Amino acid sequence: SAASDVYKRQCLRQAADLAQGFGVKLAVEFIRRSKLVSSLDTANRLVKQVGRDEVGILFDIFHFWTGSSKESDIETIPEAKLFFVHVNDCPDRPREHLVDADRTYTGYGVVPVRHIVDRLRATGYDGWLSLEIFNRQIWKHDPFEVARIAHKTMSEVLA
Repeated sequence: SAASDVYKRQCLRQAADLAQGFGVKLAVEFIRRSKLVSSLDTANRLVKQVGRDEVGILFDIFHFWTGSSKESDIETIPEAKLFFVHVNDCPDRPREHLVDADRTYTGYGVVPVRHIVDRLRATGYDGWLSLEIFNRQIWKHDPFEVARIAHKTMSEVLA
């Protein structure tokens, strides 16, 4: 609704005012089941409407892949407005049934991670890629082994 849009913009502008005083940037993360910002298109529009240097986008591959965003939405990310990227993969199941706990190492699922990252890089993004896994089975493993596998799989998929 129009009132919801005004609310989101106003709150984000107020947060940007606070962040600016500390030299902090704010990244809007679209989350596929969110009532406020569930797609890359909505995040792009919100960031453009707020129009502040310190407000940009956090792109999460899981939410992109499992949500309503389209690949063509990537091209609409304003230059220098992609602030951070969460990278992960997931199994071959109906997207609407996938949950955060299904996230896994890159290359262990069906998401075209390399292709998506290449598209993000084509927007001019040259920042960090952060592996984000909420898979409790992986959490049970030795953290040094998890780090070794994470580094190996990220290097293989994104080299």
